[in-house]
Amino acid sequence: MLDSEEYLEDNGSHVANVVKGEVEFKDVRFSYKEGFITAGGNPYGPLNFEQGKASSPDGVDATVAGTLGYYFSQLNAQEPLTPITSYPFSLVEPYEGPMGGVKRAAGPGDELRMGKGREAKGRDFPLRKEFDAYLALRPQFVPGSPSASLEYQGMKSVSINADGRESIVVMNKEGQAIISCLSGPQYPALAVFGFISSEATNPYDSNAPAYQDIHIPAAGPQDVKFTMGSYATSGGKIRIINLLTDQSTDYPIAPRPGGEPELHVTLAPGFYRFVSVEGTQWSAYDAHYGNFSYTYYDDAGRVVATVAPNGLPSGGNYVRNPGFEQDGQGTRTISSWQITGTPSSFTEQSSHSGQRNSGFYGAHWGGSAGHDTYTYQVVSLPKGTYLARAWVKQKDGNSVAQFLAEDYGAGSRSVNLPLTHDWGSWEQIQLTNIVVTNGQCKLTFHSASNTDGWILFDDVELIRQEDGSTPTFVTRNTYDTSGQLLSTESNDEGRSEYVYAKDGRIRFSQSALQRPSGRYSYSNYDEVGRVVESGEYTPGSYATHVFENHLTTTPASNSVLQPGILESRMRTGGLFPDWCKQRNQVWYDLPWDGTSSSQGNDSQLSGRKQEFVLGAVTKTKNDNVTTWYSYDELGRVTWVVQDIVGVGVKTLDYQYDFSGNVLTVAYQRDEADSFYHVYDYDAAQRLTSVSTSPDDADYTLQAEYSYYLHGPLKRVQMAGNLQGVDYTYTLQGALKAINHVNPTLEPGHDAPNRNGVQKDLFALTLDYFSGDYQSSALPGAPPVTGGAGVPTRYDGTIQGAAWRTAVTSDIHRVAYTYDEKSQLQNSQYGQWQRQGGNGNYLLNSASTSALREGGLTYDANGN
Repeated sequence: MLDSEEYLEDNGSHVANVVKGEVEFKDVRFSYKEGFITAGGNPYGPLNFEQGKASSPDGVDATVAGTLGYYFSQLNAQEPLTPITSYPFSLVEPYEGPMGGVKRAAGPGDELRMGKGREAKGRDFPLRKEFDAYLALRPQFVPGSPSASLEYQGMKSVSINADGRESIVVMNKEGQAIISCLSGPQYPALAVFGFISSEATNPYDSNAPAYQDIHIPAAGPQDVKFTMGSYATSGGKIRIINLLTDQSTDYPIAPRPGGEPELHVTLAPGFYRFVSVEGTQWSAYDAHYGNFSYTYYDDAGRVVATVAPNGLPSGGNYVRNPGFEQDGQGTRTISSWQITGTPSSFTEQSSHSGQRNSGFYGAHWGGSAGHDTYTYQVVSLPKGTYLARAWVKQKDGNSVAQFLAEDYGAGSRSVNLPLTHDWGSWEQIQLTNIVVTNGQCKLTFHSASNTDGWILFDDVELIRQEDGSTPTFVTRNTYDTSGQLLSTESNDEGRSEYVYAKDGRIRFSQSALQRPSGRYSYSNYDEVGRVVESGEYTPGSYATHVFENHLTTTPASNSVLQPGILESRMRTGGLFPDWCKQRNQVWYDLPWDGTSSSQGNDSQLSGRKQEFVLGAVTKTKNDNVTTWYSYDELGRVTWVVQDIVGVGVKTLDYQYDFSGNVLTVAYQRDEADSFYHVYDYDAAQRLTSVSTSPDDADYTLQAEYSYYLHGPLKRVQMAGNLQGVDYTYTLQGALKAINHVNPTLEPGHDAPNRNGVQKDLFALTLDYFSGDYQSSALPGAPPVTGGAGVPTRYDGTIQGAAWRTAVTSDIHRVAYTYDEKSQLQNSQYGQWQRQGGNGNYLLNSASTSALREGGLTYDANGN
């Protein structure tokens, strides 16, 4: 009998699951007890893991036999290999408030319990503009896509594993996953801006939220800049709440004579809430995201393209503060930009001038006095060819209005801003073929006017030129109007095309490999839509049926699009059988045993009668084997006959118990080469033994299986006393060992002079982290690791392995190290030699240079 319990917070939220334990009534040492899980003698409940104990939950009692704590304790003599812990349960801490969600989730065990700092964490955040680069590529896959912004058009879901590594998935407002990426200091920074206000009538945006939730990625401490605009003369106040610890701190933003109020706060990676307490504030910080993959949907919600990480820009946008969002309204000292000439450059957010993305933009305007102003940024970047672009507007009255790229090596490039008149629409301009040879490029907006002419500029980009064209490593899908996939095309596999019958069943397909020779795959169906044959059609020397896709306007007379072929429900599908290769044929419903209702009389059945075949497969055939089937009244296969090329006719007969478990398998029953398997099960439907016989009379026990009370396989004893194989597991259910590399600690104590079982031929131990396993029978051992400088991982990856064989008593060990994406970086081998009879092992230093594998690097796609 299995027993488990679920625990809820006082508000009813699910927060805990205990590791299931089996309750054995036959043994008083492990019989059922009221209060399966207790602490301090009382039933375990919210008082043991809520409020002040959220990060230090109580362990469970372990003194009463039959309880969960007893089973996973040192006292459990019935299952001494069960891992020991005071925390045999997982625990979930939800966020407070109506939005809910999981704040932290801790695994079972002392090393993964809540409060160890190894919890999985997560939260969803409204999108700002940090992923707007995704939209720049969408018109290539969905023509006519607007170049708007993702701001507030979806959610960013951040997941943090036990080791603190983050993964991010971006969902659009339809709930479709459009972007996935990772975070880390190795990735370029993306500027993230925010806007909050406690003023109901602030002059910038009447819909401004009073708070915003933000994610500081796992890339080290991050400086966050808060500004209030040059018009804020009295300062203000913000509150920063750590959403994981619920700690909050208020920060005043003091007025600054001659400049706008400004505050810098350094925050560790995590989840925070910025609250405007007094005034209106803009926030700006860098988010280091990378290893992007994009998924594009058409307006019908179908995936039309996916772009792998290798196909996306590696450097991203090199311009700092590209959207002029970092400083707030009206500043004349724009972060990351320099201003020379007439001091007429400033940031603006005027609703009647038409913001690009409901944010700020740069402006040159000197009123009736005119202006001659340069706003520029010197960008550091690797050598290469780049593309610069920006969104702009221009009013009449300028003698000069230009966007320039300069000082990048040799030459310069410029483009005049289009005249958009008054408050016309924004237009995008660009400069191509900027060949950077000196590691920098200067981008400049220059305008001059003797009247009140002005220019506006926003969303400035400087990216590698190839990144602005069609990306590589793209998989494209095309569909018909009913949503059927017509083709898929990728860099690796080329283009594959699909042809369907009217009822939607796929009839033909052709891959890039098949196309040059005119080959294609086919599937034929019967009248009720079941596949009766599939294979590859290989055209012969004379005119045969040719493959054409659904976009063909005038199909050839011998095209597969002709209704006589496409809609055929004959076994041949209207094709010439002589040109069908790799044929897989299927027959249904009627037997082949020569009875009155059969569709044939196949001699290979030798008088066997096929039963209960209506609606079932009765026969299959390919180039190498023909198979016949018979069933019982429950639809289970009772026998199989196979005619194998080069082997001949062979039979298999099956018998079942009332639960559907296979009891016997008879190979070649009553023949000279017959062989029989018999299987036994326990009350929990687990396999307990396998026996074999050549004559169905004298059986030999081949394997016996025993299990831990909580379920996993514990031991397999093979061929009587030939070998015993013991299995131990961590509390999380991962395999810890097969037998044991130290023969003195072997769980089964296999030896002819002990239990009559031969000594182990093989043993293996896997190490995950220090403290991953300890039981009353086996002490915890220091894990095999890659060295003191290698961080311990708690995400389930194997850090080390040790094994031995019967050939020698030496222990072989290998340590693994991984990169931030859990890809193998290095493996280091070592041979530990046993020293005489004292049971100690010493490292053979000469072995450490053998079997070493290291310096592995991968591209963004994982190759």
